[in-house]
Amino acid sequence: KHTTNDVVRAAIIPGSVCVTAKNGRPVLLGHAYVDRLRSGKTQASCRCGSVEPVYAQRMVTHDWRNLFLHLVAAVVADALGKDEYASTAQKLRSEDGVRKLRKRLQRSDRQSIRYWICAFCVNQ
Repeated sequence: KHTTNDVVRAAIIPGSVCVTAKNGRPVLLGHAYVDRLRSGKTQASCRCGSVEPVYAQRMVTHDWRNLFLHLVAAVVADALGKDEYASTAQKLRSEDGVRKLRKRLQRSDRQSIRYWICAFCVNQ
């Protein structure tokens, strides 16, 4: 139901905002969401520290109006070596399907492929 734009506005941008002080007043800054996750600092503090760059092996393009589910399904399907994502999208709709996909990724040893998706990697 939710587009990539919806998810970025509702989750990624709020999750990448940090608060610092300048002249005694709060100032909102941001980081790339992936850097917040990698630093382990998911709270509003700006004390993420410097995060060493990690280079992606795949670059993903998308349309902000498309379903976020389809973006995730395309990435997971690629990691599983599939040429299409429709069946993966269907599996992502249930907890049991997600569990099965995780097991397949673990068995394939392809879960460490790094993907560059602008919504996660650019300071939004």
